[in-house]
This record gives sequence, C-alpha cells and structure tokens, in this order.
Amino acid sequence: MINFDEYFKYTIILFIIISIIIWIKKPKLVFDTNGNMRNFGIGEKKTVFYFPIIIIFIAISIYYIFLNLYLRKSYNI
Repeated sequence: MINFDEYFKYTIILFIIISIIIWIKKPKLVFDTNGNMRNFGIGEKKTVFYFPIIIIFIAISIYYIFLNLYLRKSYNI
C-alpha cells in the first residue's frame, strides 16, 4: 500500500527528471538558438511557452496523476 510520503516522493523525482530533460533538450519553443530562455510574450523572439510556466503546469499535472493513482489504489477502484 502506498502512503502519502511515497507518492509525494515519486512526484518530486518524476518532476525533477522531466525538468532536467526539458533543460537539456532545450526545445525551440522555450529557448532561442543560443540556449537562452526566450522572453514571455507575443511577438518576435518571444514565447507563450515560458519555462517557469511549463514547469508549474507539469508539477501540478504530475501531482494530480499520482494523487489519483494513490486514491484508486487506496479505495480499490
């Protein structure tokens, strides 16, 4: 049985791994050709996919997924 500490630990580990992968891959939507983060906004050389916003969205999504898996396992759904 998974307790709160375990699923929270898995959430943090997965979050760090995904963050590092994004940072290493440096997708063109988030970073420019020099590897610097693009500025947030709409226009030339700007992006709406700002790295901190993406990281926050990923953190919330991962937490929600692991929470649902924990609740499903706890209630045997």
